[in-house]
Amino acid sequence: MAAPAAPRLYFGQLTREQLRAFVAACIGYALDGYDFVIISLVLRDITSEFHLTLAAAGSLISAMFLARWMSGGFLGWIGDKLGRRTGMMLSILLYAGGTLLCGLAWSYWSLFMFRILVGIGVAGEYATSVTYVLETWPAHWRNRASAFLISTFYVGSALAAQVYVLVVPSFGWRALFFTGAAPILLAIYIRRGIIESPEWEESVAHGERPGRRGLGTLLRGENARTILMLVVVAFATFVANQTPKSFLPTYLASIGRDPGAVGNLMSTLSISTAVSMCILGIIADHVGTRRTLLGQYVLGAMALLLLFVPPQLGPVGAVVAIVLVGVTQQTVGAIVPKYVSQFFSTHVRCLSLGIVLNLGALGGSFGPVAAGTLGQRFGVANGVLYTVEGAMLVLIAVVALLREPAEPELEEARVAPASAA
Repeated sequence: MAAPAAPRLYFGQLTREQLRAFVAACIGYALDGYDFVIISLVLRDITSEFHLTLAAAGSLISAMFLARWMSGGFLGWIGDKLGRRTGMMLSILLYAGGTLLCGLAWSYWSLFMFRILVGIGVAGEYATSVTYVLETWPAHWRNRASAFLISTFYVGSALAAQVYVLVVPSFGWRALFFTGAAPILLAIYIRRGIIESPEWEESVAHGERPGRRGLGTLLRGENARTILMLVVVAFATFVANQTPKSFLPTYLASIGRDPGAVGNLMSTLSISTAVSMCILGIIADHVGTRRTLLGQYVLGAMALLLLFVPPQLGPVGAVVAIVLVGVTQQTVGAIVPKYVSQFFSTHVRCLSLGIVLNLGALGGSFGPVAAGTLGQRFGVANGVLYTVEGAMLVLIAVVALLREPAEPELEEARVAPASAA
């Protein structure tokens, strides 16, 4: 009797089920980015219709961060208790449903509450999608899995800008929110069309109780110290990632760049960042997560100096500096989810990522405020530099000091060719 045919492998490593699971998670994460940014695209229209002050309008952007630190942990717990697929599906339904409701808002306060609902879903998606992808890919490819997934957020953001041009001039700002409900269809597909995380299923089969007393376990003894240090890593990562993007258009305009040039340079930054994230993940799978992070932090800090220190950059110099920042400094978050995940066992991994990454996301709000405050005294460029270079130094110190588990995926990568031979 003939032996059954071996399953076809894509890219030499991935089964069809693994690839399909990854594509579904990437679509969910890209649409997460889409729903995340559309509020900023139509904020002027909303301000006019509801007669909002500048502070009230800004609060609609920050609203989604209010419940993020708590809801990320809760939806992570759901992912540990009921499965990664269930947690991811619920998160998508929350952020897509919240976005749909934003299009039906009748007042400032209704829109504010719906934005909180979007934030809850985004927080859960961050934890569950990352965990799902990491656990469905081969161990020695998990840095690239993390980086590939995170890079799709930029794809979603770019897509939102293009849909805005097509939809809002003809149909109004509410129609843009209605398009953000499309991920509901993806949630239905996830429920029926992709596999559950094999690692999670194995933990259940071995009698572990995912999610049970998970938070208490994380906050005891050495675990509490590790959680705290990883939150610092995530917080500093968000400071380093969000702050330059927040002030770069203002800075470029202040040194004489016209609006068209600013737009082109910001697009260059996004493209170079997304592509470089994928390359960084491949490098990290070969040389190790920690080594890659430390090298990236050093190079990123140097690239930032090249962009903000010179008093005047010519057209070519500006493009070169922007690309270098995109390649090194703006990719700081690409493999952090994988770095954090290796510290936790399967039955608390989703909860842990939900807590660490979403508490760390508060750095995305802190960084611009700190840089703006410093910028009032020392100038925009120096305000950004002091804030971001400080965050990069914190990242170097903590990652260098934090003792991490062994990285078995590197051993697997080295042994695999010999075994195949």
